[in-house]
Amino acid sequence: MSEIFISYRRADSGAVAGRLYADLQHAYGEAAVFMDTSSIAPGAVWPKRLEEALAQAKVVLVVMGPQWIRAANEWGERLIDQENDWVRREVESALPQDPSRTRVELYREYRFKTFRDAIAFMNEVAPGCDIAIHHPRWENVWRHVRVFLTTWDIGHRISDRDVQLAKYFDSAYQDFAGADPPG
Repeated sequence: MSEIFISYRRADSGAVAGRLYADLQHAYGEAAVFMDTSSIAPGAVWPKRLEEALAQAKVVLVVMGPQWIRAANEWGERLIDQENDWVRREVESALPQDPSRTRVELYREYRFKTFRDAIAFMNEVAPGCDIAIHHPRWENVWRHVRVFLTTWDIGHRISDRDVQLAKYFDSAYQDFAGADPPG
């Protein structure tokens, strides 16, 4: 039984979802993590297997890249607006009947050349958080800073303040001398 289900759009975040899948398997074991193409055996009934995995999952991770919401079909219609879109169905089925139990966060991981660069970046952007009167949950592990943004006073949902602070972090990272972007 897979307790962790990974939902993603291949064209938008397939590579990131694949790395997340591998990391979670390493941490929790192969059977604990479900990701469609990697977890469905050849010949299995695809929709049925997805629905079973969603029903069994205790955690559903929705990986959203920069084009997730804009993904469209051949007529330019957004996929997320289509009732038969699998990603939409995965997200809808993962949402609990009681929305107050759902916590939604924006997440980004920034890489740096050194540990001190990571700490310097956090110190550099902290005053902007104070000005915005909005503060992230963040963690630093060696040369990585992970940022989690949500607005607690609206029930841990994403607000414009979260989006604006995320843009601020991204802009500061692009200009930061100690940044070590992948690739």
